[in-house]
Amino acid sequence: MCSVFGCFILRNEGNGCLTSVYHEHREVRPYTESCIITSDGTPDDPFVGIFSTVWLEPENRIANLTITRDNLIYNLVWNNISRSNNSEYMGSAFLSEGRLIGTYWLVNR
Repeated sequence: MCSVFGCFILRNEGNGCLTSVYHEHREVRPYTESCIITSDGTPDDPFVGIFSTVWLEPENRIANLTITRDNLIYNLVWNNISRSNNSEYMGSAFLSEGRLIGTYWLVNR
C-alpha cells in the first residue's frame, strides 16, 4: 500500500478546464494545477475524461491526467509526467459542493 503524498481540491472552470489547489506532503504552502480535456469525456460529468495538465512543484511539470468514476468515488491517474523517472501518481476523490476533494500518492513503476 502506498502512503498518502498530498491532498487536492479540483474545480470545474467550464469548457473542459479544471483547476486545482493541492498540498504536497513536504511543503506547508499550497501549489496550483491547471487541466484541459483532451478526450470526449462524459457530458453529464465534467470531471471524467483524459486531460492534459501542468502543475508547479516548485518547477513546472506536464502530464496526462485520467479521471474515471466508480459510483461516488473518482479515481485519478497522472502519468507521462515530465522529469519523473517513470513515476506516476494515483488518487481518490469524492464530489462535494461541485468540487472534487481527494488525496494522491506516488507510484514508482
